Amino acid sequence: MLVFSNRRFHAEKASLHAGKDQERMVYEGDISDSEWNALDGILESEGFRSLKVPAEYVPLAVRGAHFFTISVRREKEFQNMEFTSDNGRKPYDAEVKPLLRWWKSVRSKQMAVSEAPTDSRCELDNSRGVFSY
Repeated sequence: MLVFSNRRFHAEKASLHAGKDQERMVYEGDISDSEWNALDGILESEGFRSLKVPAEYVPLAVRGAHFFTISVRREKEFQNMEFTSDNGRKPYDAEVKPLLRWWKSVRSKQMAVSEAPTDSRCELDNSRGVFSY
């Protein structure tokens, strides 16, 4: 999900098999005032702003793989975080879980399917093959 400063979002949900899209749905819409305020509170909290997540070494096989990336535009740069598994995220849970709960709440609402094109920023990084077990 991409969230823009004009309170619009672009979300994609894909079904993958062997690293290839089997189906990809695009959703677009507006973030409500209450959702926006909640998101702003999470992203601007001192704990979240101060997070510095080092890039992980990604082995060829990952137990319990659960990849996701968070990128927040800051004044002059981006605050980037990449996690490969729930275990790798655990040290940061206090700061990251509120954002994941917010995302789950917004995502659980009925979103209208859009005819908008896909956005490359929503694609998985396929530059490295990983076996999940």
